[in-house]
Amino acid sequence: MDDLELAWQTYEFHSSKIYDLEQLHLSNLKKIKIFKQKRIAPTESEKEKMVRAITRCCDNLIVHYKKQINSIKDLIKIYKSNGDELELSITDVDFLNELIDVTATLMEEMNKYKLEIKKLFD
Repeated sequence: MDDLELAWQTYEFHSSKIYDLEQLHLSNLKKIKIFKQKRIAPTESEKEKMVRAITRCCDNLIVHYKKQINSIKDLIKIYKSNGDELELSITDVDFLNELIDVTATLMEEMNKYKLEIKKLFD
C-alpha cells in the first residue's frame, strides 16, 4: 500500500467515525429536547448521565476532527511532494485546505457546545 492510498484510507476512516458520532450527537440533542419538554423534571442522576454521555460524544468528535485534519494535511503533503505524478491541480489542494478550515470550525463549535452543556440542565 502506498502513502497516498494509506492517507486516503485514514481520512475515510475518520470521516466514517465522525459521521457516526455526529448521528449520536443529533440523537443526544433530541434527548435534551425531550428532557426540556418533560412535565416532570429529570432527576439529578438522569441529568448527570446525560451530561456525561454528551461530553463523551463531544470529546470523541473533537478527537476525530483533529485526526481528520491531520490526515488532510498528510494528503496535502503527499500531493505537493508528488504533484507531477499525481496530476493534482491547485484547485484540489485549495479544496483540501478549505476542508481543513471547515473541520477546524466544527471542532471549535463542538468545544463551545461542550462548555455550554452543563448550563442546559440548570
